[in-house]
Amino acid sequence: MRRILVKYAKPGMVLARDLHDGSGHVAIGKGTQLTDRWVQALAYLGASELVILDERFQDVSVSPMIPPELEGMVSEALRDALAKIAAAVSAGAAACPVPDRDGVSRGAPAATQPSVAASELPDLGKLRQLVYQMVQQLYPELKGDPTITGWHSWRDAAHILPVKIAGLCLLLGKEAEMSESDLVDLGMAALLQNAGYAVIKPPELAERPGALWEEMAFINAWRTDNGGLPMAKVEPLTESELQIVWKHPLYGADILRQCNGINDSIRSTIVQHHERWNGSGYPYGLKGTEILLPARILGMCDALCTTVSKKPYRQPFQPYEATELVVACSRVLYDPDLVQLFLENVPAFPTGVMVKLNGGEVGIVVDANLGLVGRPKVRVCYDKDGNQLATPYEVDLAEDEHANKLVTSAVEY
Repeated sequence: MRRILVKYAKPGMVLARDLHDGSGHVAIGKGTQLTDRWVQALAYLGASELVILDERFQDVSVSPMIPPELEGMVSEALRDALAKIAAAVSAGAAACPVPDRDGVSRGAPAATQPSVAASELPDLGKLRQLVYQMVQQLYPELKGDPTITGWHSWRDAAHILPVKIAGLCLLLGKEAEMSESDLVDLGMAALLQNAGYAVIKPPELAERPGALWEEMAFINAWRTDNGGLPMAKVEPLTESELQIVWKHPLYGADILRQCNGINDSIRSTIVQHHERWNGSGYPYGLKGTEILLPARILGMCDALCTTVSKKPYRQPFQPYEATELVVACSRVLYDPDLVQLFLENVPAFPTGVMVKLNGGEVGIVVDANLGLVGRPKVRVCYDKDGNQLATPYEVDLAEDEHANKLVTSAVEY
């Protein structure tokens, strides 16, 4: 099996695994040979990567960490929940208090707070049960490959992308030795982090750059040929618009206060998920360990998965580019201990990805060697001049004898 990003799909390739849509349904079945029509359709499906057959790597297994069918069930439940929240906001009658930095509502109602009809809010118990099922996929050990995944269509992203973010959060939360109960709370916060956008007016503000402000540095240097045609130019949020958007964690936490299946831990994480390690985040400018651990995890995973996703104003970045973003922002925006934990458990070049070495050779990662940052085992298939080898050979970069060899880039990923 070989893993490629969807944009590199070509007619004649054969799928090695079913390709699912955001609802968990099989869009293209295993064994299907791609045609021109299928390749064109992939651009609208939204999936970020394909697993294709390659006779040189029949023994290489590539599997998702969270089953797509389960992701689809979570996505559908989240879609229904967000729709009910939006309806409740529209039908609201009485204002509620603004949560403080810990996510707890205290004091008198604020005149600027949204009105919410509590009787119309969703019961989130079912969603919590589904998140528990996601948590169980990580025990007693991982059942698939950890990767940075996003969503390559801004259509339906509001209820699909949070599921990708939640999966990555659960992995890092588990590695940070959080309890199963706390992991469920973290997963719920990841799914519902943007519930407060239901009251942001106009809603188009959520489709412009600025709320996740660390991506602006990447947008300024974006290569328009990376991922297809350049996107239409979209102006970043103005300072006054940012002041509106930056309230969405507070609004969301307060709305969810009235929902079954939500506790103060979830709400606190939502309130703080845009806070940053150096105090430059919002809404309270918390810094370092003032920010709760779940919120530190969610903030970093949100940035990672959002960066590799398509947005109305830009094409998606590649996974290894998102990894570079987080490394560059360690000790500035992100907890350095969490960055290290991420690097040890989520490879920039996962199993099944073709890579180029510093000597010019090209091969596929047959073992990501988790725990050894950037030192996978690679099956070399092409020499430095691009000639295909009759007999591929393997190089384990974790071994001392290959200390001078490095992965320099991904190929078709």
